[in-house]
Amino acid sequence: MRFKTFLHQAHGAVAVEFAFVVPVMLVLLFGGFEAGRMVDAFMRLNDSAQMMADLVSRQRSVTASQVQDFCSGVGIVMRPFSTVGFSATIASVTRSTSGVVVDWQDTSCGGGPSIAAAATLAAPFIPNLNNSVILVQASFAYHPLVNNAVAPSLAIVKRGYARTRGGVSVAHD
Repeated sequence: MRFKTFLHQAHGAVAVEFAFVVPVMLVLLFGGFEAGRMVDAFMRLNDSAQMMADLVSRQRSVTASQVQDFCSGVGIVMRPFSTVGFSATIASVTRSTSGVVVDWQDTSCGGGPSIAAAATLAAPFIPNLNNSVILVQASFAYHPLVNNAVAPSLAIVKRGYARTRGGVSVAHD
C-alpha cells in the first residue's frame, strides 16, 4: 500500500522535471550561441580571402610591405575574432602557351602554408591565354568560447579569387 501511494504523490514532480529540462535547455542555448559565432567566423574568413584577392588584383606589382598592409587591413575584417590564428597565402596564376603556371606565392601574411595545387584551383577562372588570376587561401583557427577540452579548436580554410585588371599578371617584388 505504501508503494502505491508513493507513486501517486506529485509534490516533487516539478522539481524533478526542472532538473531534467534545465541542462538540456542550457546546452541548446549555449550551443546555438556557439553555432552562430562559428558561422560568423566562416563568413568573415570568406570575406577576408575575397577582399585580399581583390586588393592584390588591383595592383601592377606588390611588395612584401604592401602584403603586410593588406594583411593588417584584412585582419580588421576578422574582428571581433583574434587574428592570432589568421594566415593567408597569395598566389598569382597565369594561363600561358605552356599551360597554367604559378607566377609567385607569398606566405608572409601570418606564415600560412603554400598552396599545393594553385594552378589546378585557379585554372577554371582563367579562360583566355595570357590572363591572370590572384588566388588567396586564408585559414583561421576558430576557438570556441567554451573550454577547449569540451570543444577543440576548428581550422577553417576559405579561398578567394580575383581576376587581375586588364588581364596582366601582378608582379611580386
